[in-house]
Amino acid sequence: MQATPHVMCGRIIVQRAKDWCTENGYDSSRIEFIFDQGDEDWGKLYRRLDIDLGVKAIERDRRKVKPLQAADWFAYEEFREVPQSDSGNRERPPRGSLQQLLRVPDDPLIYRESGMRTLCNNPVMLIPKRNEKQNQAARHLLDIKRADHIAIEIKRLKGEFSRLQNARATNIAEFDRLAHESEQVEQAYEKSISLHLSPESDAELYLTNLRFQRECWERKIALWKAMLKLLKEKAK
Repeated sequence: MQATPHVMCGRIIVQRAKDWCTENGYDSSRIEFIFDQGDEDWGKLYRRLDIDLGVKAIERDRRKVKPLQAADWFAYEEFREVPQSDSGNRERPPRGSLQQLLRVPDDPLIYRESGMRTLCNNPVMLIPKRNEKQNQAARHLLDIKRADHIAIEIKRLKGEFSRLQNARATNIAEFDRLAHESEQVEQAYEKSISLHLSPESDAELYLTNLRFQRECWERKIALWKAMLKLLKEKAK
């Protein structure tokens, strides 16, 4: 059975809840395990919980279930914080909303790459290794999801540039250097677009080129953020 992030997180949560019940003398069979509806991996999660833990998961609309809204809020705050805390190059302090949430007694669990690899290699989890074709498909899906986030970030940054269009940078030389590198990245991106590759002709080369395009935009976003920082410092 395919193990996706949604499936693995759901299984871990349910297992921890059942373990807590056992340790504290409660009957875990009386718990209703409710998940937000609409996730593309819902069927996989349902089958995994049923086979592994004998749990019949329930699907509900988070707009009508307040505990799901709270869980979604916490997940969003962690999504915003983990890249900052893991990168070693923090661009901002922890969000105030996250700090307020962390005052609530809880027992958070965050899996980094090493922990995920250990979990996947655990024979109890029965997670099969992908073949090369499946690896290509997984990398392609990840690139598509990252591209969606990139598009949202680009739109936001363009809006900030528009609001600061009359501002001048604190360090003109550094701003010009960043702008020049941004133009070079744009040229590399345009060159990769002009190759007109297709998955039918060479699937591996096609996916590699798509990944390169995505990395170009990620670099461009980093450069834009640095340029905006210089503009905002002068605007103050």
